[in-house]
Amino acid sequence: MIDISLIPKTEESKPISVNKIFFWVSLIVLIASIIAGVVIVFMLTSSKNNLISLNKQLQELDDNVNSQQETIQFAQSILVANQIISSHIYPSKLIDFLEKNTNVFIQWANLSVDLSSQTVSLSGRAHDLLAIAQQIKKFEDSKSAYNIKLEGVASENNGVSFRLSFSLQGGLLVASY
Repeated sequence: MIDISLIPKTEESKPISVNKIFFWVSLIVLIASIIAGVVIVFMLTSSKNNLISLNKQLQELDDNVNSQQETIQFAQSILVANQIISSHIYPSKLIDFLEKNTNVFIQWANLSVDLSSQTVSLSGRAHDLLAIAQQIKKFEDSKSAYNIKLEGVASENNGVSFRLSFSLQGGLLVASY
């Protein structure tokens, strides 16, 4: 028979089975686990990149500290050298004297100065004995050198070696800066 009615019949509600509930809960847990896994991988990668960046910055800071320490040590060395240099007496006037009063055929090899007696000792090479004589004459004419002594003249290949000592007048040895 055909039931024709204008009011629809309501269907009886069926209870939800435990399997369906377990399926949906499992699906939600699976999706949440996948999302959590992706987030964790992203955070680990980000943390690794941050760690690499921080290590680079730390290395740069360490290099800067080392550079600054080297600069400080260099500056301290300069200060010590400056103190040493400022406490010494310079024979720069003596060097000027020797430049102006040295014969062109003379080559000085050694210079020593005794400040207490204001005596200069030089050793060198000359082209010949005439050049040594001209050198002694040049020192005598300078009026600053006196008590000139020639010592240890020896003939060598292509010249003559000799030692010469003299005393100086004036302040040629006591110029300090």
